[in-house]
Amino acid sequence: LEATIQLTQFGIAAMWQRASIVAAAFLAQVLQASATIRMPEEFNVEKDFDVKTRFQKAQKFIRCDLCRLTVGHTFDNVGTAFTEDDVYDHIGQICDVEDLYNQHEMMEVPETKSWKLVKVGENSLRTDHTTRWQTHAMKELCDNIIQPNDDEIKDVFLRSIKGKSKKAKESSMDRGAIIESACKKIRLCKEGQKSEL
Repeated sequence: LEATIQLTQFGIAAMWQRASIVAAAFLAQVLQASATIRMPEEFNVEKDFDVKTRFQKAQKFIRCDLCRLTVGHTFDNVGTAFTEDDVYDHIGQICDVEDLYNQHEMMEVPETKSWKLVKVGENSLRTDHTTRWQTHAMKELCDNIIQPNDDEIKDVFLRSIKGKSKKAKESSMDRGAIIESACKKIRLCKEGQKSEL
């Protein structure tokens, strides 16, 4: 009887030890899958929840477009004769470009049941409310997929100028090539993926 009690106690202790290891592994996985969720200053559940949810669902379709938009904006701001400091300064705020987001709209593509980013046209039917939530969705997505990869984006820019003369640097500054290289490197765009941006 005493041996049975000891075996039972040993079995319970081993079970608790395995359970704590499993719980620690689960917690580690949960911590790795963190994301930024933003909320604007004003949020009316009745008025805003459906719109916010609609554009959150669209985020998975605009990942490549958003990468091209933000990396292209970085290229436009640092120019072709940039220094390493210029790149570091701009990449630090790569997602803080509300005016840029406001100039682009998320459009549904009915044929494919997907979404894309396009420059806002004169015939845009977006309301201020929709603009606000689309901008919000773009900012939130950028914080989650672009900002964490800022070092890889910096590397693409800096590799394009490393060890080259000033004239060679400027001639190697192909905007499209840098955008494609950066967005492929961080795995947001695939080979041959089309974009209107």
